[in-house]
Amino acid sequence: MKYPFVLVGSGRLAFQVAELIMEDSGGIGYKAFSYCRHASESSLVPFQRIFSMPSQFAYAVAIGNPSQREIEANFFAKISACATPLNIISSTCYIAKSSKIKKNSGVIALPRAIIGSHAHIGKFALIGSGAIIEHDCNIEEFCTIGPGAVICGSVNVGNSSFVGANATVIQSLSIGGNSIIGAGAVVIRDVGSKLLAIGNPSKTKKREKSDCNPL
Repeated sequence: MKYPFVLVGSGRLAFQVAELIMEDSGGIGYKAFSYCRHASESSLVPFQRIFSMPSQFAYAVAIGNPSQREIEANFFAKISACATPLNIISSTCYIAKSSKIKKNSGVIALPRAIIGSHAHIGKFALIGSGAIIEHDCNIEEFCTIGPGAVICGSVNVGNSSFVGANATVIQSLSIGGNSIIGAGAVVIRDVGSKLLAIGNPSKTKKREKSDCNPL
């Protein structure tokens, strides 16, 4: 890497992403730093903490909450025209050649994730370990797909939605933006925007303030 890398995040997800980066790169040839605006100075961080940005840097946002990840990504876009979001893709992922993930779009895909043919992954999406995104799915910007979740073919998941661990969304459905699919839920019909879907089969209700942080 020709310039420093900044990892945003102080939770366990940030540590997992840091380990992934070190394993896939061998830890050679770049300097990596952590930047956490909303964490106390005593918080554990995976790399050396910094409080101001280099003049030019690459970065990734390792925060599971979609809305918080969007806030941080927008913050970086505003403070520097020389900040480049990197895709962090585990070497153990399967990504079909016909899938669409733009270069330098801040996508994170953790180990053993599967992204099928003609699937589209929007910027700053987070794909959890072992998640399956089947053919022709559209995962929009800032979405979180939890570990082991299964998104069957031709599903659209709207911006900043959260799909919990081991949830299943059957084929040809639409999940509206800013919605939460609970862990283990089985979604058999469309889910509108800003809704919470839980259970098997899932039932929906309007998101409450207590549902704003799905983690």
